[in-house]
Amino acid sequence: MAPLRSADGRVWIVYHAREAAPADAAGKTALGPGHDRWHLFAKLEERDEAQPSLPLTFGDAMSKHPSIVPRPDGSMWIFSADYRPRPVRLVSALRLLTLAVGRRANAAQTTGTIAGPFTLADGDVLEVTIGAGPAAVARRVVVRAEHLPSLTAASPADVARLLDRELPGVHVKATADRRIQMRTRATGVAALLNVPASTLATKLGIPAGVVTGTDGVAAAITGSAAAPFALKDGDTLTIRIDNDAARSIVFHSVDFPNIAAATIEQVVAAIEKDMPGVATAAGASLQLRSPRTNAPSVVAVLVNDSSAAPALGLGAPPPAPPPSTDDPENDEDDEPSACVDAAGNVWLFWASRRNRVWKIWYTRFDGTAWGAPKPLTTDALPDREPYALFDPAQARLWVFWTRRKADGRRNVFSRTATNLNFPALTNADWTERENTPAPTTFDNCEPAAVMAPTGEVDLYYTSNRADGWNVWTRQVTTAAQNAESAVTTGQVTSRAAAPLRAADGSTRLVFRTNASQTYQSRVYPTTLTLDGRYSGSTAVDFRNTTKLSFRGLLSDMQRYTSDTRRPDLTQVDPRSQAGLFARDAVGVYLAPDSPDQQLRLPQRQLFTKALRNALPIQVRVAFLIDDAYADAVYNYDVAPPPTEKPVFIGERMVDTILSELIRIGLDSHRDRLPGVRFLRTWAPGETKGLPDLTAAPPDLSSRLFTTRFDEGA
Repeated sequence: MAPLRSADGRVWIVYHAREAAPADAAGKTALGPGHDRWHLFAKLEERDEAQPSLPLTFGDAMSKHPSIVPRPDGSMWIFSADYRPRPVRLVSALRLLTLAVGRRANAAQTTGTIAGPFTLADGDVLEVTIGAGPAAVARRVVVRAEHLPSLTAASPADVARLLDRELPGVHVKATADRRIQMRTRATGVAALLNVPASTLATKLGIPAGVVTGTDGVAAAITGSAAAPFALKDGDTLTIRIDNDAARSIVFHSVDFPNIAAATIEQVVAAIEKDMPGVATAAGASLQLRSPRTNAPSVVAVLVNDSSAAPALGLGAPPPAPPPSTDDPENDEDDEPSACVDAAGNVWLFWASRRNRVWKIWYTRFDGTAWGAPKPLTTDALPDREPYALFDPAQARLWVFWTRRKADGRRNVFSRTATNLNFPALTNADWTERENTPAPTTFDNCEPAAVMAPTGEVDLYYTSNRADGWNVWTRQVTTAAQNAESAVTTGQVTSRAAAPLRAADGSTRLVFRTNASQTYQSRVYPTTLTLDGRYSGSTAVDFRNTTKLSFRGLLSDMQRYTSDTRRPDLTQVDPRSQAGLFARDAVGVYLAPDSPDQQLRLPQRQLFTKALRNALPIQVRVAFLIDDAYADAVYNYDVAPPPTEKPVFIGERMVDTILSELIRIGLDSHRDRLPGVRFLRTWAPGETKGLPDLTAAPPDLSSRLFTTRFDEGA
């Protein structure tokens, strides 16, 4: 990954991601047996909000290890390693992409400087004016005790809900660092938010004043060269605009009076002939611009496929290795890392296998051309994973890399130089150091660095010294190395850290991890969903005691479920459901509004294209057609249109009477009264009125209220 904070305040994160490639019956893809596609993506963050990722490479390609540096016009240079199939295996080479990304129209936004919880008082006031002119809306919000669960410890979420309810046309939320942020729903320069000084604004840290939105800006790349341009017959310029496929412009000598001294007007006319609305003149320089302003716009120049790019000032491809005399597949360049010095020169370092052993090489672009590549490391041990950093205060180059030592262990090494005159720079100008103490039972690798506010270098690297791979850090100078400390811990894998210095001096660290993600339900806040799709399939590491301790539990990352079949999920066979039962498969149920199969297919393709730009790269979408058929219902409640003659449907009702035979019930006419007890009493010698109790059974019916009653058993 390669993060960068541009001059306009946006954060760029360029990374590579894998995409499953279709394979034939033998399991072979366009890149070779078992090889998936790897593509570059750029994720931009504007005003602390992440925008949808933008794909930078397409098709059957494998592009990895990006590095990004800014150009003076605001566009970016993105270096990467491109892997192409050779007879035996994939071989990597360096590629360069010149990229510009436009900006959407932004809302007026203000953010508090104080983190909650807040100490408020009954009667605190916030005055806000939304918009300007006759349509402006003024609001005065008074805080009362009944508005919040607590005034003395008001949570940012509660305060945000209160203000969001009271301020029309404004979205108020609590940021991740517990501050209050207000943003107008309208965008563009007409969006205005006026917050004068008030008691509540002071307690929330909201600065007093007027903030306005900004209009959308189209993506544009301006060449660094000025006319006349020294083109040649057959020169090409490969351009990609927005989401369209890349197109190549071919310059022919018949279209120029003198192609070796082409004017800006002639070059613009040649491009406009094939791609109208793209090229324009910016003084004597060429500018390529997207026609979009209301959506994310992209302009990209594929420099390696554009022989005219150097002459037009749009970039020059990195120098390729000389052809190998013994094995062409040894000519590999991989893992580029670039930085810019104070004079605007671009320094490029990469791992190269030009002499059968991986070493670090470097070159410099002086604004016109690349210098002849030089080796940075020359001993027999393999070196890879370079990371370049420029210290502007000391005018010093730092280069970190990973070396596999003679004992098989890897460790981080570095070199520094203050001689920035590339033609005169020699091996003696570099000072080499090793990260100490050197590991003997574990590995240190994947270094990355950023300048500390106090002048030191904050070094980050990956180490497997405890519980698998984790990110570690230390501060280094040319004279000392401070103590090491772990940045990440636990059973999960954390690797390939990339630091970014924020405007406030803090460090933001971006790294790869297989940690599970937890999502909180918006409807039921106490409900959490554990997303473990990122753990993948990992071998048992007996040194990682933390990971082993979770065996059999829900948080066990060594368990996995996956359907390895990779059919086209946009056309799932409901009978087999192949490829559905996997963590990266998401089913989307579509209810067609027509039984016409000819209409369903283009509709499904529209859904596929739309969701592809919104879903993460590791998610595969399966469209499941839920057939539903409409039944016509006739009634007389709704009058037909005047132009139509009403149609009455004849009705017939038939009643069917069925007979049922019920047998006559049988009754013994003998009743049982529950709870009846017989008590026999008599007086000696008295026989009048008493039944004969000597009979078996005695007849007692004459002394009861009902006849035909017997004592029973």
